[in-house]
Amino acid sequence: MPKTSSGAEKRAADAAAVAATDKSKFDQPPQKKHKKDTRLYLDMTVTPLLFEALTELAEIRPDDPVQYLAQYLLDNKHRVLRPNGEDDETGNK
Repeated sequence: MPKTSSGAEKRAADAAAVAATDKSKFDQPPQKKHKKDTRLYLDMTVTPLLFEALTELAEIRPDDPVQYLAQYLLDNKHRVLRPNGEDDETGNK
C-alpha cells in the first residue's frame, strides 16, 4: 500500500525544492544603466511637478489629500516636459 504524505511532509518537500532552485538571477543588482535612465526620466518629467504638488499639499492640508494631489497633477499635467522634448499634449515645444 503506497504511503500518503501528510501536509507537513509536502510543505517540507516544497521548501526543499525552493531552496534548491538557482537564486543567482535574483541576487544580481539591477542594471545601473536602467536605474539611471529611470531616474533621469522621472527627474525630467514628473518629479518637479510632484514636488510642487506635495509642497502645496503640506501647506494646505486638505481634508482629502489624495483627491487634492490627483487633481493638482491632472490640472497641471500640461506643464510636464514630455520625454521627446515636447512641452504639452499638442506636441508644441
